[in-house]
Amino acid sequence: MAHVVVYDASEHHIHGVLVSRLGGARISRKIQLELKSGPNEVTIESLPNSLQSRTISLESAGSTITGDVRYFSSPKKDDSQAQSPALERLLKRKRIVEAERNNLQRQLSILDGCGDSLHMRGLDTKEVDEFLTMYSSRSRRLQLDVLAAEEKIDDLSKEITHFSARHSRSPHLNGKITFTTSAERDGPAHFSISYVVQDAHWTPRYDLRVKVSNNEKSRSTFRLHYFASLRQSSGETWENVPLSLTTGSLVDGYTIPELKGQIIERNAARTPGETEIQNVTHVLDDTYTIHSRALSEAATYKDNVPISVTDFLDASLEWTTIPQQVSQAIILCRILNTSDYQLLPGQVDIYRNRTFVSAAAMPLCTQSEHFNCSLGTDPHVAVTYHSFPGSVKVPPHSGPASLMTSFRRAITIVNRRGNAIPKFTIKESVPTSRDPEIKVNLTEPAGLDRGMASQQGFVHVGGSEHLKARWAVDGGSSKTAVEWSCHLNAGQTRVLNIAWDVVAPASLNWTSRTL
Repeated sequence: MAHVVVYDASEHHIHGVLVSRLGGARISRKIQLELKSGPNEVTIESLPNSLQSRTISLESAGSTITGDVRYFSSPKKDDSQAQSPALERLLKRKRIVEAERNNLQRQLSILDGCGDSLHMRGLDTKEVDEFLTMYSSRSRRLQLDVLAAEEKIDDLSKEITHFSARHSRSPHLNGKITFTTSAERDGPAHFSISYVVQDAHWTPRYDLRVKVSNNEKSRSTFRLHYFASLRQSSGETWENVPLSLTTGSLVDGYTIPELKGQIIERNAARTPGETEIQNVTHVLDDTYTIHSRALSEAATYKDNVPISVTDFLDASLEWTTIPQQVSQAIILCRILNTSDYQLLPGQVDIYRNRTFVSAAAMPLCTQSEHFNCSLGTDPHVAVTYHSFPGSVKVPPHSGPASLMTSFRRAITIVNRRGNAIPKFTIKESVPTSRDPEIKVNLTEPAGLDRGMASQQGFVHVGGSEHLKARWAVDGGSSKTAVEWSCHLNAGQTRVLNIAWDVVAPASLNWTSRTL
């Protein structure tokens, strides 16, 4: 008759945990059993109900495992829980939200798969533009929906835990593994076992803390705190467990994609401004090791685990304003990722001089790539927008049949900071006409006539080396906006002027509207 050995996993520490960003955690255990010579029937109990049986890996040193390794899960519910409509409603709501989250994640995966296949499909540039526009909008919306669903799941898990604690002990650990092993002699035997549980995942979170210098003697500093927002509800205790995080999947199964055919056919003429096929960047698999991390003992919890702290030296600040919309100066930050990690998409909380500014979305940023963010408005820079009424007169050399209406705007910028602003960008729109009888002529800044200046070429304004203007790059080929770039010393004031004439037949009534 085989000797029976029962090992209660809840009474022993876990050797290590690897949590996937895509969902799930691989648990590693080192166990010691007292065996008898001959066959031994071993049961490892108090394992998570969410354990995936096909992921069990069992190895032995000094003994032979015979027969199959089997997993059983038989959650026990007491009568009060089974008859509690409130608990059943909570569990049902959680299952519904989890299904919604899983569906959203599948949609994200399908969307990424479509991006992967772009280079294999015969798309014209218009279709590519439409896809990229859809991809950006849909991907951002899906990511936000996934985050919202995860917050709901976390809140529901807490409600379920609190409800169960008040009424009865929640049965998280009713799984068990059984196997048979043969030993040559009586004594201890060592086993290594690993398995994957479902109820765990992590998401990237960031704190960007920027100290903007206000004097010439100090430099601005840029520090990024990289966290993993970790959730687990497996029921196991991860206290003082060596923790690793991975961006990849814990299951390596992969299906070879289908290669689609291509066809050449007549296509509409390409319109100006259409872009070529762009590369779609995907997350590389990374693993982060967290040393000596003490996690919560709770069966369900959320914890912020620090991954790294990086001080960025290759970073720059610039100021920008669109005074026609908001008469404020906004500080923009451009940072080169010189950390040891790629920065994954996730929420970044931005602080300027110890004050919270906003929560933004961090894009995927690999090493040696730049990312941009806004640091909010600068109270030390004053922006004033002046709009003057139009003056009407007969244009020279045109006769009384035409009238010319002249418009002027003035933008005043005052730098009240204690140091210089190396780059300040100002944008202002200029009207255009779709009617051949109505002409719009830009008169200031000089040298930016639509038929002469190149779209990206700067011209110096007023003979100053530190003030130049051009047609805004994002204004399109119709050149609907002017962009100034200037340097402002501490305490300096600049006044920027823009003016244009509208020439139209005297008998024609016209109006100006915002697109």
